[in-house]
Amino acid sequence: MFGATNLMAEIAGEDGAELGITTNALSHRSWLDIDFPGNWAALMLNVVRVVQHLATIREKTGVTIHVDLEVEPGSVLRDTHDVIAFWNNWVLTRGAAMLSDRMQVTDGSAADAMNRHLRLAIDTAHMAVVGDDAATSLDQLTSAGIGIGRLQISAALEVEIPDGEAEREDVLANLNLIRSGSLLQQVVATRDGEIVQRYEDLPEAISPESAGETWRIHTHAPVLADRYGAFRSTRAETADWIQQIARRGIDVGMIELRSANWDVVPADDRGKIVEMVKREVQWVRSLTTGE
Repeated sequence: MFGATNLMAEIAGEDGAELGITTNALSHRSWLDIDFPGNWAALMLNVVRVVQHLATIREKTGVTIHVDLEVEPGSVLRDTHDVIAFWNNWVLTRGAAMLSDRMQVTDGSAADAMNRHLRLAIDTAHMAVVGDDAATSLDQLTSAGIGIGRLQISAALEVEIPDGEAEREDVLANLNLIRSGSLLQQVVATRDGEIVQRYEDLPEAISPESAGETWRIHTHAPVLADRYGAFRSTRAETADWIQQIARRGIDVGMIELRSANWDVVPADDRGKIVEMVKREVQWVRSLTTGE
């Protein structure tokens, strides 16, 4: 991380420039016991060391670099609730105190540095999977003074799990078409709008007990349509995030189109990647400019 940020500052070169680098939101959740305070302290110390380095770069070069924690279903910080708790319980309290001691500055200056150099990467597919409402989340993040360094745009997929065994087999066949052999695809299952189960990966999720559940699947489907075959796309939720951010005038630093799972697009509607990306760009622009 230190080497990458040094290189970023060198490339930026210009006093007053601002750049962001995205990373996982602290760690993968299954790797540590989040109920053990010592683990949080260790994670916070790692963050403080990075912020101290970035603050030093800013002092020497005038270039502001922020680390953008990418909130996602499998991370330690998986939703807005987790982020707010982390900021209130650690970042602006114990984290700021750690930074204050290390840099010999006031607690207030340290808290300002934490917020300047530590922000979020909001991925619209991730937020849809965990069921975070755009307006509510943005109001909470703004009230807490938490910045957004990057907006990542794609869609998750949603599917209803039927009661009948034969119907479930059909769903399984469709799910197999979107499975990744290299990436975890977390699933959040709900009934009547309430989360009833979280699955670490798609293959382990299907079972007779899952009947009646609505699944949101962590994938990065394009934002070309509201539906792809058996799956509903969360494009509407993505649109809401984009419009709510624009309505509030929130500076997100960078907008990144992140569609990766192009296989979900039916063959009849699939074109060259370049052309499909152009359609995505036009759709995003239309939400904020009316073009």
